[in-house]
Amino acid sequence: MNLKLLILLLLAPVLSFSQKLKTIVSEEFNSDGKALQNQYTIYATPIPVLSDTSIKNIIANEDSMLSFVFNYYQPDLQKTQNEVDADLKITKEDGYLKINYSREGFSYFSRNISLPNGFIKGDLNRDHLNDILVTVWATGGTHAIWVDAFLFLGTKGGYQFYKKYDSYTIGSAKSYYAKFYPSRIKDGYLIGKMSMLAKNDPGCCPSLFYRTTLKFNNGKFKIVSEKKCNEANNF
Repeated sequence: MNLKLLILLLLAPVLSFSQKLKTIVSEEFNSDGKALQNQYTIYATPIPVLSDTSIKNIIANEDSMLSFVFNYYQPDLQKTQNEVDADLKITKEDGYLKINYSREGFSYFSRNISLPNGFIKGDLNRDHLNDILVTVWATGGTHAIWVDAFLFLGTKGGYQFYKKYDSYTIGSAKSYYAKFYPSRIKDGYLIGKMSMLAKNDPGCCPSLFYRTTLKFNNGKFKIVSEKKCNEANNF
């Protein structure tokens, strides 16, 4: 699916009553790695911040999940646009839909949403139906980087959005600045890496890393095992 069609699909549900925000530059890349410049228009929608418990509609496919997550951030995009004079760029590259508000190299708002091929899939609630986590690498203009994880539970009719978790809370982190980064689902458990600050670490740079396994039960993720590892380890 080309980028222009993807953006149109993402915005299609709101185009009829949205207000134009601004024209942005979006980059596509050909097989030689050469950037192809295209202009698209993003629309600001006066929708409220979505409640984790207010969305009960069944989502039929993974493209619709991507659209859901994109629209979840629309109020934040509008807020940033109202507060700062910056350029909004949306690019599709490296397996992500990248949304970035930046000026002179400084990012005020950044969300890198996994494309469907990068969704984390497996049966988390042990009902013999596939569930999906859509991960989003996020930053808000500081050195803090975290992951938002949107959980969609499988049903017989499709998928249902359950809740948005984040790196700070998804694993009931044991200390301040501890963050969990989900990687895969195996045998009903969510596996990933937890980073934590050692006693003398600066806030930006944790030096403790653990291979961490979480169990999903009654809407919460609980740590069931952890093993010290290196920062470079992927699971």
